[in-house]
Amino acid sequence: MDQNRFFANPLVYLFLALLLFLLIWIICPQQFIASDPWSYSIRAFNIVDSGEFGRGIVFDHRLAITVPTAFFYKILGVNILTTNLMPLCASLLIILVVWLALPDRKSKLFGLGFCLTSIPLWESAMELYPDIIAAAFMGLSCHFLFFRKKYIQSRRFFWVFPSLAIGSLFIAFLAKMSAYWVLPLWVFAGAADRKYEERNKLVLRFYLPAAVLGLCLVIAYAVTCHEIWGDPFSRLKAIQNLSGNHLWAWGDKTFWDFANRLTIGPSGLLIHHYGYLVGALAFLGFVIAPKAIKPWGYYSASCIFFFWFGTTSFTSYEPIPLVARMTLPLLPAIYILAAFATSRLPIISNPPRWMNSKLLIFLVLGSVVWQCADFLSSRLGREMPESAAMTILRGNVMRNPSRDYLLVCSDTRSPRSLMFYFGYRYPDNLLVEYVPNLADKPLHSRDALIFLDRKRSQYMQSAYGHRNFDAEIDSLQLFRIYESRNVVLFKVDEADMLDQLVSPQQ
Repeated sequence: MDQNRFFANPLVYLFLALLLFLLIWIICPQQFIASDPWSYSIRAFNIVDSGEFGRGIVFDHRLAITVPTAFFYKILGVNILTTNLMPLCASLLIILVVWLALPDRKSKLFGLGFCLTSIPLWESAMELYPDIIAAAFMGLSCHFLFFRKKYIQSRRFFWVFPSLAIGSLFIAFLAKMSAYWVLPLWVFAGAADRKYEERNKLVLRFYLPAAVLGLCLVIAYAVTCHEIWGDPFSRLKAIQNLSGNHLWAWGDKTFWDFANRLTIGPSGLLIHHYGYLVGALAFLGFVIAPKAIKPWGYYSASCIFFFWFGTTSFTSYEPIPLVARMTLPLLPAIYILAAFATSRLPIISNPPRWMNSKLLIFLVLGSVVWQCADFLSSRLGREMPESAAMTILRGNVMRNPSRDYLLVCSDTRSPRSLMFYFGYRYPDNLLVEYVPNLADKPLHSRDALIFLDRKRSQYMQSAYGHRNFDAEIDSLQLFRIYESRNVVLFKVDEADMLDQLVSPQQ
């Protein structure tokens, strides 16, 4: 009997789901991305190393990603797991929010199932981006907002729940400005509560504490921005300065580009990223949802509206780019609604016999599980070429501290981003340089290797106009120590070969 009670407790399944997600996350190979994740990573290291918070560009202001990562670097060191630890925590928090929001054991189990088989959630847990952090805390904030009437009944600790609601929203704001997508929900909730019979109690126990804490946080944030960057409005100015100057700016787009972006473009992205099945179940969940679940449909509508028609500029209309991770605030609501709908499928009036046998539910879960299993199996079998190449280099350098090494890179980004594999400090016996910077370097007194990432060098050329040296390096016909996909690590047996790369630059 005790054993039956144990497994009947939904908390047991929540714990097992979180543990399973953590274990799979640990064993899945994770890749360091020398793009935005690298930008956040190096900022986190600079906070630990020198207390430097940057000069005030947009990346510097996303403190909910850089400060926790800096903390993890401080206590656990710089590596790929500590780099992605904050996205993992955010993903686990989304699972918790889904579990909390669903009303009964059956729907909670389906909610956990959808989370554990969510490809967008797994991808986000392994990449250092702010979107998943904002999504988790936006969802948590709205959970406390939607259940405010229940939580204010607590006699002693009623103030905790509005504090968690507004505090979570503030953390989401520190991660990304898209936190404002849920503000209409607060306005609508306040308007609806005007007719609530215990509205005075609700105002005193929820809205007033939330407003006071929110004001305090805003003032503290403005003071912090002034102390760090010299201007309380530095974040707003940083966002505006970025308008029209980023890679996805709309300045050169045509009318048809805008038309696609504002009509069918977002729908195609959402369907591709979350799938027809989950989307259909989420819509069904909104249709049949009771009053307690219905607000998550409004949450979804608000997020979709702002993603579809929102702007990234304060002075001109620049639509949000069609990037899948920017839709992540939708995640909690989608799985809450889809799980509720799935748990209620057999109650449809006059169902056919095969539906009574719950075959439909098995088909739904089977389809989702199959896709996720295929994704995770591909991740488990994936080699991380850059990491493998750097493991070889680091091994040589560490085993031979008395020998000097030179690593030549074919692109301008790698000399800085590859520092990640050395804890952001190259050892004294290793010099890493981009080809044009070799002219005044001691080429003949070091053991030389060449690192080439074809995808990165091509990207740096097309996006920023930096010269691509892939062809020149290939023409030297050097011995390849390591090669996998777009990454190659060459050994330079004769230092004179480097002169062939340097001479044309002089």
